[in-house]
Amino acid sequence: MPRADEGTAGSMGLPARTAGNMVLGGLTVHARDPARATGQEFVPDESVLSGIGPGPATMAPMAREAKVSG
Repeated sequence: MPRADEGTAGSMGLPARTAGNMVLGGLTVHARDPARATGQEFVPDESVLSGIGPGPATMAPMAREAKVSG
């Protein structure tokens, strides 16, 4: 049986690792919103940040071009 980060995922056929990093990045970025709304500081765990890596920064221009992100 393949691991969760092997193969492809979704209708766009993205590499599963890329899709997973997109989800983890989105959850990490947007976890900041409720923290700020409730007056709390949000500091992501270093292991999460290292797992995401440079993915969000490199994918952002492509997402904007495809009109799937702001």
